[in-house]
Amino acid sequence: MYFFTFLPIFLFNIPLGTILDRRPIAQSLMTLMIMSFVSQVGMTLLVQYRISGYLPLLYVMRAFFGLAGEGAFTVLAVLVTLYAGDNF
Repeated sequence: MYFFTFLPIFLFNIPLGTILDRRPIAQSLMTLMIMSFVSQVGMTLLVQYRISGYLPLLYVMRAFFGLAGEGAFTVLAVLVTLYAGDNF
């Protein structure tokens, strides 16, 4: 299961970072948080109700969850560098 979380992070880390750098920070963070929430709720419902053929969809949801989490860390790092300034 963790393979499907970290494979998209490995493959799309740099393209995701360049996309997030070109968007406003608030819009990027809100999009990633909604994506993370929807994928987590989707995974929970799939496991709870065990709809037939749910496993491939569960892997896709896990991949979206991994991308959203990695993107959120990237956006939060940008926020820290913007607002921390020279205080480090």
